[in-house]
Amino acid sequence: MHALTRRERGASPTLLFVDLDGFKGVNDGLGHEAGDRVLRAVAERLHECVRVEDTAARFGGDEFAILLPAVADRHTAVRIAARLIERVSAPIRLGTREVVVTPSVGIALGTGRAIPPEELLRRADVAMYRAKAAGKGRYAIFQPGMRGTARSSAGRTGSAGRAACAP
Repeated sequence: MHALTRRERGASPTLLFVDLDGFKGVNDGLGHEAGDRVLRAVAERLHECVRVEDTAARFGGDEFAILLPAVADRHTAVRIAARLIERVSAPIRLGTREVVVTPSVGIALGTGRAIPPEELLRRADVAMYRAKAAGKGRYAIFQPGMRGTARSSAGRTGSAGRAACAP
């Protein structure tokens, strides 16, 4: 939470909200143990894609949130999103099988003024649904015209502060 309120000169906090496309098929087809192994592999890959100062956490189910506490411009967030899409989309080996899940990523950029954490999360969630609608393995940056196109993340869990560490 402190990262959301801390300010660095010329930088704002940004949130990436990630949902895994194809994960339900892993759980349904290969079982929950295989699903758990995929989630752990995805969490490891996410951590490989972020900077030291960033925080990646499993939000729930097959969703992850990544807090970038200080982003000077949208290009930094886009580079990280593109890198994690590429890395997470690579096949994951489960014994003799390989499975592929692709991430849809919503990006909520800080605006230089304080945005409540719940609003930043809601914006990232809305953008993630826009990315999902455009196809698998994509990202979208929240724009004010996107309002109301997704369910409310804050209503699902209450607060971005409740995200648990990735498995």
